[in-house]
Amino acid sequence: MNKYGNVHTSGFTGAFLIPYWIMLFAEGLPLFLLELAIGQRLRKGSIGVWKQVSPYLCGIGIASGVVSFNVALYYNTIIAWCLNYFVRVSAITFFCARRPGKV
Repeated sequence: MNKYGNVHTSGFTGAFLIPYWIMLFAEGLPLFLLELAIGQRLRKGSIGVWKQVSPYLCGIGIASGVVSFNVALYYNTIIAWCLNYFVRVSAITFFCARRPGKV
């Protein structure tokens, strides 16, 4: 029993989606499109684009790189778990098929 009771069933589970969508369309997509357009024009990467706009905005490019690295690390870890599980299950199935009396 948790100390908050049945708070998770009170119907406010998606309340975070409203500010998420507002900030996505108000800040996230315009910055992303601006970075793509300026990067294509200047032929620079994320850090170089924001450094060209202003040396003080170089942190936006660095933060973008850090976020991309963390997401890639997370997804590669999940893919490695899936491949590990697949290899183990395949090996068990292969060796059990060769000896039908053993499981």
